Amino acid sequence: MVIIAFWAAATVGFEPYTTFDSNFNRTDDHHWYTPLLPDSVVEGQKGKLCEPVIFNTGSTIQTNGIFRLLSYTITAYDMDGMKNAPNHTVAEYKGSILSDCIVVSVTLTVRVRPGTVVTEAKIRCPPPWPALLSTSYSFDPGVSTSTVGESSAYFDVFWWLGNLGVDLAYRIGEVLEGGNYTMLSADLVNPITLFTSVGQNYTILTEPPLSLISLILSNPEESSWNATSSASGDIFDTPPLIYTDLIIPMSNYISAFLGLIYSDLGILQNNIYVNQTSLQQLIHTNDTLVNSSILRDKDLYYANQMLDPENGYRIDPFEGGKNAAGWIVGVVGLTFSIWAGLWQLYMLVVSYFAGRKDERCKLASTGPMLPTRQGSTGSQLTRRGTL
Repeated sequence: MVIIAFWAAATVGFEPYTTFDSNFNRTDDHHWYTPLLPDSVVEGQKGKLCEPVIFNTGSTIQTNGIFRLLSYTITAYDMDGMKNAPNHTVAEYKGSILSDCIVVSVTLTVRVRPGTVVTEAKIRCPPPWPALLSTSYSFDPGVSTSTVGESSAYFDVFWWLGNLGVDLAYRIGEVLEGGNYTMLSADLVNPITLFTSVGQNYTILTEPPLSLISLILSNPEESSWNATSSASGDIFDTPPLIYTDLIIPMSNYISAFLGLIYSDLGILQNNIYVNQTSLQQLIHTNDTLVNSSILRDKDLYYANQMLDPENGYRIDPFEGGKNAAGWIVGVVGLTFSIWAGLWQLYMLVVSYFAGRKDERCKLASTGPMLPTRQGSTGSQLTRRGTL
């Protein structure tokens, strides 16, 4: 019993949590006894421990990131960014490394009143899982982003994203103050997804740099808002309006939004939440591009707060192990399971041999009678006795 308990502790009590792995050809290398196994056994596990999954277009998934910040919808397969039309085929997912996926476009909609920000992104993944994913996030200053049961880090990530959205809405409000427009819609694309140079002259300070190809100003509060709208950008053959005034706050916000996606996809480079250098490089607190006459004391307020060592936050990747309760349950459960199995095997063996013994005894008691010469022998003894 003691030996079984020690074995259970060694094989279960100190195992890490079971997690999904990005490597379809991974080996079972997370156990203390793995180095004791022959290399042929370990190598033979490649491609056998995981099973491929088929996600139909329209399926919504989450990655196995630390916090699972956003949800992603598979919109198509084999779609090369904005170049080619999708063929809507289905490809098996065999643990393709999602960190190889790239953001191909971002759409941004900001309402100055009440300061809501809606952001959408499209992500393209390379073969062997050539999926086009879409995700979105909406920020409303009047709605809390906290979720019951979520960690404080999960809350803080969205807290800073929302705050940078406030910076952006505040700047747009200052730029459009006294005008006819209360809403801005912008389309940005990754230039590497385009055959032409459209949009490459109007980039923002994100990584990768995203180019502004469409900027629409409007006033949806008016019934005839289409008559009071302004469309600019390369796709309209017009330089985008208020471009330089929005570069810094738009870059800050979209860099934070991309950080959510990067965290989900396992991308560490240019991720402001896991890379302190990226945080310092991609979140800007000074703006020399804007018309300084529109600046106020609260301009880029939250960007400055985010870089303040006392207020800033960054996600630190970690690996979790079993807690005390999980350790005890695992050890005790496996110990009794093994003991019950051995006891059952013992009872079966004992029952088998006991049954065999009963059969032999029964055969001995019911066997045929052997012939005897007791009678004749007795007569002979009698006769001999009378002589």
